[in-house]
Amino acid sequence: MFFNTDEFRDEITQEFLDPNIYSKTITLQHCNKENKKFPTTKKLFYEELIDENNNFLPEIFIERNLKTHHLNVSDSPTRMIGENCNWYKEHGFFENHQELEKHIGFTCTENTVIICPYNISSFNESEIKTIIEKHGYVILEKPFSIYKFEGLLS
Repeated sequence: MFFNTDEFRDEITQEFLDPNIYSKTITLQHCNKENKKFPTTKKLFYEELIDENNNFLPEIFIERNLKTHHLNVSDSPTRMIGENCNWYKEHGFFENHQELEKHIGFTCTENTVIICPYNISSFNESEIKTIIEKHGYVILEKPFSIYKFEGLLS
């Protein structure tokens, strides 16, 4: 999801994580530790993804996403959403994250819905293209649109 305003991102996140609608499934939110906006059954804090030397820990990302997905025994899809995927770029892990997105996209596609919010104003054209190539769908805030991208789905 490419957003321009935090309000749009928060509205989509609120609907996506609404326990009244999706009470039978497992959700995982990637977020900052101080995020208390949305109730979820599980959280993966961005701070957990780096060690004391500021090295990215992809194995934590993979393990927590796959573990959450495998815990879901309901017919409802596992739901995963980031707070703001710009965090990866801001901490120098953009390329690492995109490779993980590709990996997770291929390993968690069955009975899983994942939303990766990116503030579009922080990315150049090449980075936006890279992001789109790693996702099956793109949600745009302005104009509000949803596009299916065949790259990952085919």
